[in-house]
Amino acid sequence: FSLFKGLCLAFVESNFNISKVNENADGSFDYGIFQINSHYWCNDYRSHSENIYHEDCQDLLSPSLLSSIICAKKIVSGAGGMKNW
Repeated sequence: FSLFKGLCLAFVESNFNISKVNENADGSFDYGIFQINSHYWCNDYRSHSENIYHEDCQDLLSPSLLSSIICAKKIVSGAGGMKNW
């Protein structure tokens, strides 16, 4: 997960908006600068979640970006890589 790919992903998904939350047709939500989905990756306590990385979706809205970066790196390192977006 290179810095270049991370910046491109952040631009395309949220236009660098760290507080962006987007509702999807399936009832899940995408959170933060990388638009990490609540159905698989984090728990938002309002939609069904597998919460694979045991992350609270609200943490992905933090200005520090640490939780978002760590979670995005885990997603990219797993099966599917960048195709998860």
